[in-house]
Formats: sequence, C-alpha cells, structure tokens
Amino acid sequence: MIIGTFSVRGCANLTKQKRISQIVRRRSPDVVFLQETKIGKMTENIVNRIWGAEYCEWSAKEADGRAGGIITIWKKDAFVPVFSFHGKGFLGIKGSVKGMIVYYVNIYSQCSLADKRKLWQDLIKWKSKLEVREWVVRGDFNSIKNRKERRGVENTNRDSEMKEFKGFIESLEVIDVQVVGNMFSWIKPNGNARSRLDRILLSEWHICRWDIVAQEVGKRDVSDHKLVWTKTSRTNCWFDHKDFIPFVHKEWSSFVVKGSKEFVIKEKMNKLRERLRWWNLNVFGKVDLKIENDVEALNIIEERMVQMNVTLTEDEIVERRRIQDSFWNKLHTKESILRQKSGLKWMIKGDNNSRYFHTTMKTKIRRNAIIEIVIPQNLPTTFLCSNSFE
Repeated sequence: MIIGTFSVRGCANLTKQKRISQIVRRRSPDVVFLQETKIGKMTENIVNRIWGAEYCEWSAKEADGRAGGIITIWKKDAFVPVFSFHGKGFLGIKGSVKGMIVYYVNIYSQCSLADKRKLWQDLIKWKSKLEVREWVVRGDFNSIKNRKERRGVENTNRDSEMKEFKGFIESLEVIDVQVVGNMFSWIKPNGNARSRLDRILLSEWHICRWDIVAQEVGKRDVSDHKLVWTKTSRTNCWFDHKDFIPFVHKEWSSFVVKGSKEFVIKEKMNKLRERLRWWNLNVFGKVDLKIENDVEALNIIEERMVQMNVTLTEDEIVERRRIQDSFWNKLHTKESILRQKSGLKWMIKGDNNSRYFHTTMKTKIRRNAIIEIVIPQNLPTTFLCSNSFE
C-alpha cells in the first residue's frame, strides 16, 4: 500500500489543484492525507481534480476561515470506511483494509504548545475509547522528537515538548519508521531554517503487512512543506488481488510430494511456480485489451444515450458504474505491473520499465558498441561479439 501526506498550504486555486494532482499521481497512491487546504467547503469536483479521477472516496474537515482544513482521499478498493471522528486539528476515519479494522488519522497541528497538548490528549482519549485496532497517524505535527530534526532554529526550552511528543507516539502504540534521504519536510522560504514537521506513524501490523521499510521525503514544489511517502520493499500487484492468497493456499495444500523436507519444499515451489504462471496469464494477461474493451463498452452506452436522446435506466447506470470501476482497476493493475518490472531506482523516480525503455537502451548500446579496431598496419579487423545484445 502506498500512502502519502502533504501539507499543501492552500489548494483553492485551480492551477495549484492540477499541480498537486500531478505530484500525487506519479506514485499511484492508495491513500493521501492533505493538510491546510484552506477550503471552507470541499466539493466533489475539487477532490476529483486533486486525485485525477473519479475512482476515489474522501472525508474532509473544513477550514476555519482561511486557516486549517484537512482531507483524506483513498482508492475505493483500498479502504472501506465505517465512520469518521474529528476534533481540533485532526480527522479520523475507522474502516477496514483487507478485512482488518484500521483507524486512519489525519493531523494538522497548530504551533502553540497548548494546542499541541490538547491535540495529543484528545487522540489518546479516542484511542482508549475505541476498540483496540491498528492505527495510522500522519500529517503536519509541527513538532520534532530530537534536536537533529531541526536546523537553523534555536531549540531552547524545547526539551520538554520533545519529550511529550515522544510520549504521545508511545501512547498511541505507533512506530516512526526511519527516513531515507533528506529528512527535513519543511524549509523556510529564505532557506535559513528547516525541520522535520511532517511524518507517518504506523502500527506494527501496517509495517509487516505492507512491507514498509522507511519514509521518503519528496522534493519541494507548490508548498514550503514536502510530500512524505511510505516506502515498501515490494510492489507486487498480485498481493492486492483478493483471490491471490486463497489461490496460493489452495494450490500449495493440493500438492502431494514425498521425500525429505528439502525435496518436498523444492518440488512444491516448482509446482507452485507453474500454477502462478497460469494464474498470472488468466488474471493479468492482455490488460491493454481488457482496458480497450471497457472503453468501448462505456462509449456504446453513452452513444446510445446521445443518439436516441434518452436517459439511462437504473440498470444501465449500475452497469456503467461497474464498467467504469473495472476500467480504473485495470489501469491501476497495469501501472502496478510496470512498476514491479522496474528496478528500484526507476520505481522511485516513477519511470516505467516499458518496451520503449528497453528499445532506447538497446539503441544506445548498439550506437556505443566497438565494431572495429585499427591495428598498427592500418588494416581494420572486424570483431563479432559473442555476447550479442540483439
């Protein structure tokens, strides 16, 4: 699961909404937490522009005048909401992920220490009242855990606040996983100060379930805060399919192999590999063709509506929504497959390890290849490479 948090410093402007959408869509996230939207009333159109598509759901806390404002957006198939709760500086949502009850909490903390303490106390009370389940708390905390997380600003009299903030994290039973690269998520406009104000706090279950190994701070763009992402050790779209784990369990149990333990495991792995090839071909095979089929089906319904000047029946509306959901599922699946085939460096940069990439690399290899060497007598000798790249 890919999750991001971003303090946007206002997103009422249409140009800024489009830019935020470009930044967010590079990662194809499952859930995005945005803070300081500065929008009094969030609308469906604004959310769709930020997310870049209609295939999402959302929950928002309105801004207080021109300050604050929180919104959480997620893919429909990634999270099933149950109810929401909120207080000053936070918006929480209870829901389920793969059958597990989880709580997603989006935070925008004020700078005042009194407001921070109130926020921390409120969330600790909510956690004690609610059933014990997995929590994800992320956003703009406006606090640091130690002096290393701040540069260019005097940390005088902040030891008590840092101690309280660490105590708050421990009380919620969440983990602040390590940051890779540049840790500072906020930089003062003049560049004289920088701090790690934005972070992602995860339960042990989330870290293990999604193989989360670190937090990654993105580049500065439309805000003085940077977007922070979870970084995983795998990007396998098979695990996102609801039938994958049951299929593996069923196939593994069906194999009958006799011999030593080492031999049994080896043979079962070989058999499972063949079954996974079949499963991959039938589930993910010919994704482009399936996408085009969905597009054609959508156009047939809409052309009928225009040509016959009729409104869609209730059944047709349901069918159109089903096809549309199927279309977006396949697009996300295709992107996941391309990212999985990519090397880690290419995955982080958001590039696709596609046929075009391989063709380009082979062209460069051929162009840079040493075809002949001129010997002292000025007689060319042609070499045929045994390890051909063709």
